[in-house]
Amino acid sequence: MKKLIVLSIALAAIAMAVNAEIVMPKIFSDNMVMQRNAPVKIWGKADPNSRVAVEIGNIRRISGADKDGFWSVTLPPLLVSDKPRELTIYENGKPARVIENVLVGEVWVSGGQSNMEMTLGESNEYAEAKSRAGKNSSFRIFEQGRIDFSKERRWDSAPQSGWRIASKEEVGKFSAVAYLFGEKLLNELKMPVGIIQTSLGGTKMCCWLSREDMKGVEAFEKQMENFDSQMEGFEGETVKRLAAEYAAKVAKYNEEKAAAKAAGKPFKKPAPGKFTEYGNRYTFHIIPEYLFNAKVAPLAGYTAKGFIWYQGESDANAVNNDDFAKMFGRLITSWRKYWGNDDMPFIFVQLTSYSTQNKWPETRLLQEKTAKELDDVYMAVTIDLGEEKNIHPKDKPEVARRMAIIALDKVYGKDMGDISFPALEEVSYNGSKAKLEFELDGKLKFEGSPRGFETLSEGKWSQADAKISGEKTVEISSKDGSAVEGVRYLWKCWAKPDACLFGENGLPAAPFSDKKALNQD
Repeated sequence: MKKLIVLSIALAAIAMAVNAEIVMPKIFSDNMVMQRNAPVKIWGKADPNSRVAVEIGNIRRISGADKDGFWSVTLPPLLVSDKPRELTIYENGKPARVIENVLVGEVWVSGGQSNMEMTLGESNEYAEAKSRAGKNSSFRIFEQGRIDFSKERRWDSAPQSGWRIASKEEVGKFSAVAYLFGEKLLNELKMPVGIIQTSLGGTKMCCWLSREDMKGVEAFEKQMENFDSQMEGFEGETVKRLAAEYAAKVAKYNEEKAAAKAAGKPFKKPAPGKFTEYGNRYTFHIIPEYLFNAKVAPLAGYTAKGFIWYQGESDANAVNNDDFAKMFGRLITSWRKYWGNDDMPFIFVQLTSYSTQNKWPETRLLQEKTAKELDDVYMAVTIDLGEEKNIHPKDKPEVARRMAIIALDKVYGKDMGDISFPALEEVSYNGSKAKLEFELDGKLKFEGSPRGFETLSEGKWSQADAKISGEKTVEISSKDGSAVEGVRYLWKCWAKPDACLFGENGLPAAPFSDKKALNQD
């Protein structure tokens, strides 16, 4: 009997080796989490025109590879499972690929720039999070290579990409916001959670879209035209020459540094920097499309519940003629298209408080406008958070918590209590006073003295008096009794010290600006 068992194992191994032509993107790999209660798309490459089957548990679906070997299978909705399973792919009736330790639960895609990319190890929650990690192996995060861009659209992620279990050893490497968001879902939903991480510091929105999806938005088209003109002729021998020049600079720098060290002298010459095939003309965080090609395209279509997004700093100057809102709206609709779900929930973070010269007040308003205009788009207000001199504030737990309670309440239908932030709904002007009506579920309150309010009189903005005049209303008035022509609140980059208007739930009112209509009495 033992000989028969050994022989069976040997024959199975031979069969696997003979039929090991199945290749799949790294998003389909050991430790993956599959979305529950939704059709699940699986894809890969096999021998041209071969017959491919995908099996998990007692579910099996069959497809055929095309003449180039590409195939895809859609599994029926799966029930939640925290029991590790195997996903087996067969080629021409024989097992060719086995993906192990697969769970079924909730999957979210996280994107954005540095504040989404910032690791848990860099946040002020690291010690606490590390002490909690490893207690539940049902929490996984898919990590990609950090800087990875491509002129051509890629089918697979960078070689180092893969699913990681949230262990004590790994937890510090994960995005702080994405990890803490996922941890909150894990604890509240009591089921496996997977986060697909694809963000990079300093990036503009144009980095994360395909060329065709930027068409029709003037700001995007200008960025593409500028990039194309800058890159014209910047290929072939030009790249080789610049690469050789860069290598010579590095060699000279290293020689001078070594000589200074040997002589015991200080060495302050700046390093040559990092050479890419785009030389000094462009850096990775502003190149249109290339990050999409390398980091988004290989993931697009992987069945997920929703998106979380933390970005805007790099596009904060693109606010003329509502450019930012048009760009952001296009990004949201395009990502939904890539994932094949026009209603896919999209939760994002409004720009927080920070001392900068960028047009952050205007950008915050346009972010809110986008959330109001698009269905199933939700904004987490963070104007009461941030650090004055640090664009990467370490207080990420509260940011993640606010995004998570939105997801739990709006997407999963769990009663998380009052999760609304006070949003300006209507303004009534009456001489030296203005009545502000807010949309929120609870009541308004001031934390500390009223501050941060301004009125517009005779073309000049000035500090104003304010008082809560009802459960959802605030009355503000000009200090000198002049007629009020406009009102605004927290209309500044660094606004945290003046954040005073909150809901009873502790969530801050969103910044706002309103001007009296010309024909209003």
